[in-house]
Amino acid sequence: AHTEKNEVLLGGGVACNKRLREMVKTMAKERGAKFYVPRNNLCVDNGAMIAWNGILMYQSGTKMSIKETTIDQKYRTDMVDVKWR
Repeated sequence: AHTEKNEVLLGGGVACNKRLREMVKTMAKERGAKFYVPRNNLCVDNGAMIAWNGILMYQSGTKMSIKETTIDQKYRTDMVDVKWR
């Protein structure tokens, strides 16, 4: 709602979670948004996809030291500076 979008796509390993699917579906419906989720067999964490993203970042000049690579549970994907598009 805060991004003023009218669609939501749930993906990755967490998209297999039935409760999460229902919650996101309900929130989308309440806001008049479209909700999309692939079949469970397509909702997996994909190591090859993550590695390819790393290659694209590296080739575009995005480099990080080990100390810079941290986990942030509140990391917002809409705040990512994507240089390789």
